[in-house]
Amino acid sequence: MAAGHIKVALVGLSPTAKTSWAQDAHLPYLLSPLGRARYELVALCNPTVASAEAARARHSLPDTVKTYGDPSQLAADRAVDLVVCCTGVAAAADCGDEQDPDDGNAKTAAPALRAGKAVYVEWPVAESLAAAVQLAAEYAGDGASSAGSVSSVGGGSVAGSDCSSPSFPGAASNNSIVGLQGRLSPVVRKVKDMLDSGRVGRVLSSEVRAFGTLHPREPTRTRTAPSSSSSSSSSRGEGRAVGDVVGSSLAHTLDYVHEVLGEFEAGTMRCRMQVQRPSVGARGGDDDDEVPDVPDLVVLHGQLAGFHNAAPDATLSVTYRAGPPFKGQPGLTWTINCERGEIMITSPSGPYLHSDSYAGDGESEQVTIRVHDFLNDQVINVHWDWEDWQLALPVRARNVAHLYERFGRWWEKMRRREDAVLKSTNGFSSVVGVGGVGNGQALRVAEDDDWPRIQDGIVRLRQLDAMLRQYNSQRLD
Repeated sequence: MAAGHIKVALVGLSPTAKTSWAQDAHLPYLLSPLGRARYELVALCNPTVASAEAARARHSLPDTVKTYGDPSQLAADRAVDLVVCCTGVAAAADCGDEQDPDDGNAKTAAPALRAGKAVYVEWPVAESLAAAVQLAAEYAGDGASSAGSVSSVGGGSVAGSDCSSPSFPGAASNNSIVGLQGRLSPVVRKVKDMLDSGRVGRVLSSEVRAFGTLHPREPTRTRTAPSSSSSSSSSRGEGRAVGDVVGSSLAHTLDYVHEVLGEFEAGTMRCRMQVQRPSVGARGGDDDDEVPDVPDLVVLHGQLAGFHNAAPDATLSVTYRAGPPFKGQPGLTWTINCERGEIMITSPSGPYLHSDSYAGDGESEQVTIRVHDFLNDQVINVHWDWEDWQLALPVRARNVAHLYERFGRWWEKMRRREDAVLKSTNGFSSVVGVGGVGNGQALRVAEDDDWPRIQDGIVRLRQLDAMLRQYNSQRLD
């Protein structure tokens, strides 16, 4: 491998699971000819060295790939540029004996950040807003201040605790990636381009009807649920911001919708959640009569915050229900009503534009974009497609690969910039290395080559936190 390749350590590659996100979404790109042109997989980290060695053997990786059982030891490896964390939030001691089982991604990423490495943190960044803010603080070297900053990020009154202001301690630099790859979906980018072009005029309103087809109809229960008498500060609102439905599929859906339409105006988001079958025994509980507490219906609406393509007072409403839709109906119907036309996006298999909604090899694509042109009263099918290089990858890897590609292009620009500075100063420069914390601040990233970072993940977690605070207040009334 050439010296300029980005050296990658992958955390959370399972040696036993038939399918996993690291295996399905990350490894195919990293081992593809396109991925190898920019990246080199040099290390694995799992709960134990033996587990990492087993993963290396199972996936036929060369013996030169180092194996670690502790994220701190991995972070000390000077040969690693980018640490990719795919441990999730629910995995107990995903990588290291002292890890908090509630914050796998955040806890495995933190040592790498402290060591000045770039990080790719899968969604969710953490299971609580506080843990995510703590992670962002690692960039500023001010972890102690983060706990007191949570209220400025997601706290306060319900009216003011939506996601409109992405403030948090220590602005995360360009050398972080967050797994909100849905905003780079070719469908999402096509819709955004249509609105940006002015073809249909400004957005007047938008409605999303989504069904979590990967979730069961039967209710489920969280690992730790707040009691009905608990206060908002100790339950969902300020504790765990990620639930089975709210924090996974719905969060990805909201992120790509807001990528197109912009965020809610501060104080306008209203949310109601419901457990539709409270008398049905919760799946996954030891007691069949255990009352489920995970909402399986979420309804929210608010005023869009004056995005450049939205009219004043434009409204976004979202309905998300776990389980399949009415038989024969699509799992996602997203309409955007504009001045001169209306856009409709449909996905039969659900709202998984970030991952699973698309057809595999040899199948006809089912996700559609249509436009009703008000002037001609005609409905037009809008073509969208993957890049040729994406078609060579499995479906789950395609949007993730786009994140890697965009980050890799920025990295190469930084390398060239650093080399130019070193040449102009005869090898002496105060420029921090490409993987350093201070990098990227002076090099502007083109809008069409941008990618989601830790700060974007915190914006989305702020929204989930506000939604769950409203749910907690609803339950206590």
